[in-house]
Amino acid sequence: MMEKFDHIEMKLKYKCEVSDVNQLDSRVKQIEEKLPNHEKELEARIVAVESELTKSSTSTDEKENALSDEKMINFVIQEEINKKTTE
Repeated sequence: MMEKFDHIEMKLKYKCEVSDVNQLDSRVKQIEEKLPNHEKELEARIVAVESELTKSSTSTDEKENALSDEKMINFVIQEEINKKTTE
């Protein structure tokens, strides 16, 4: 008889209240409903960051080109100065 009660006790040990299950189920549904909204917001943020990165990389490229243009101008001026001094 005791074995039977022990067996029942073991089964009850792993059971839980229906109200707890309902609360968890409700919470999971709420999270699932909010998830698409959060995904959309995240996508919008990612697009904004990517556009900022492309803008900053474009301006960086322009700066690099400006430096090379500056060097080229200095080189041409130096050559003109050298020509004038040799004449």
